[in-house]
Amino acid sequence: MKRDMVKTVAGLLVIAIIVVATFLYGNAQRQAQQRRDAASKSPQVAVASPSASAKATSPVVTTTPAPKATVTPMPTKSPAAGTVAGQSTTTPSAGATAPLPATGPAEMALPALGLTAMVVGYLLWRRSRQNVLAAVRTTGRL
Repeated sequence: MKRDMVKTVAGLLVIAIIVVATFLYGNAQRQAQQRRDAASKSPQVAVASPSASAKATSPVVTTTPAPKATVTPMPTKSPAAGTVAGQSTTTPSAGATAPLPATGPAEMALPALGLTAMVVGYLLWRRSRQNVLAAVRTTGRL
């Protein structure tokens, strides 16, 4: 095999690894979200421990029913006031902000790795192309 062919195959292999890693990361995130959703929808079970004054033969299990889904009507535009129905008229205070999602280096590691691999691949491709063009100029043939 020629050297350029090996570089091309290696580049394609790196691209394939990046694509597979991206899909695996996305699948893991989707499954984690589904687990969080299922955990929040499942009923909560609490076990009460017997007190010193009362002797119980079996633990007491209490369950809370799942909240019922409510249907909210679609907001409609009020022609008289020019506002959307159900829109809050109060403005948030200057210090009140919405909480930000918890993120950290784990969420950014894979995309940064993929971006780095793409940049390195581009630089290697450009260098290989420049070497091929320089060889064509000096030898006069491809």
